[in-house]
Amino acid sequence: MELVRATALMLAKQGAKVVLGAPGSERLVELVTRINKNAGEAVFAVADGRHRDDLVHLVKLAVDQYGRLDVIISNAGVNELSCMDELDVEGREEMVDVNLKGTLYGIAAAIRVFLEQGSVIEPGIF
Repeated sequence: MELVRATALMLAKQGAKVVLGAPGSERLVELVTRINKNAGEAVFAVADGRHRDDLVHLVKLAVDQYGRLDVIISNAGVNELSCMDELDVEGREEMVDVNLKGTLYGIAAAIRVFLEQGSVIEPGIF
């Protein structure tokens, strides 16, 4: 969370309007409050990267609130530390769901907006 906090604060300080999402809201409320108190602009939504609709909602929030989407940073991740011979299939599934599917869902939600805005010249590169 510290990297997210530092990145959000730096972007807001540079004038970016920041939209944050995470499964829990407690730390997000603190961070958004801090950004807004320091002349930045930020909003948040509770979002779980394992759920495609949550990422669609987060991208929609950015567009509804600020009129466009310029960047998406997908940094959610879990690391299940166990030996493969322990066969922790559920832990590995969670890793795939968060680390891979969450990133894919974020890109899928954002790419439509980028295309509509004319932000992507060659959609085939993705």
